[in-house]
Amino acid sequence: MIFALAIGLVLSQGEPAAEPAPTPVPAGGADIAAPKPSVEQIQKQLDRMKKMSPDEIVNAASDLSKKASGMTQADFMKPTPAAAHPVLPEVKDFAQLPEPEQVKYSAREFFTQLIAGDARNITNTCALPFQLEERRLQTPEELFQEWLRNLRAKRTDLLTLYDIEVLTPAEMEKKYGAPPKRLQALPWRGQKTYVAIANLSGHAAIAVFRQTGLMWAVVGYAD
Repeated sequence: MIFALAIGLVLSQGEPAAEPAPTPVPAGGADIAAPKPSVEQIQKQLDRMKKMSPDEIVNAASDLSKKASGMTQADFMKPTPAAAHPVLPEVKDFAQLPEPEQVKYSAREFFTQLIAGDARNITNTCALPFQLEERRLQTPEELFQEWLRNLRAKRTDLLTLYDIEVLTPAEMEKKYGAPPKRLQALPWRGQKTYVAIANLSGHAAIAVFRQTGLMWAVVGYAD
C-alpha cells in the first residue's frame, strides 16, 4: 500500500504550474539546474523502493517526486523503441561458420525482433511467399500487416527467449515425428532448409529458415 502511494506521488506531478521567470544567474555561477532524470532512471529508483522500509519509501518518494517535477503519467507509458532492445553482436567470418550455427545466429536475431514487436525488421528477414501459421502471404506489405496483427494479439513483449534448437528436416522428423496437421503447411522440407525451435517462456515457437544467397531467410513461422 505504501509503495503504491509512493508511485502515485511520483506520477501525480502533472504539468508544472506557471512560475515567475527565474532571476538570471551570472556567468560561471553555481546555480545550474540539475538535469531531469530519464524515465528509465525513475523506473530503476521505483524498483529499488520495493525493497525499502515504509519510512524509507516515503522519504525516497518525496525526493523522487521533486526530481520528476514536470513529468506526467504519459511519459511513463511511452513504448520502448525497438532500437533500445539488445542488439546481437556481429559475428566475424559468418560465412565460415557451419550452417547450423549460421541459422542459430539468424534465428536468435529473428526471435529477438519478435519479442521486441519489431514487425518491420521481422518482415525484412523473411522471404516470400511466406507461411505464417495457416496463412500464405505473397507481398511484403501483406506480410508486414499480418505481423503487426499477430504481434499485437500475442503480447510477445512479455516473453523471454530461453533457448533455440536448430535441426535439419530429417533430424526434425526423426526426433519429433511427422508434424501435426496445423504445421503441415510450413515449408520445412527441402534443400538448404533448417527448422529453428525456440523456447519462448516455456512455449515452443517454430521458424523455418532457407538459404537465400549468403543469408538465411525465414520462410515460415508457427507457435
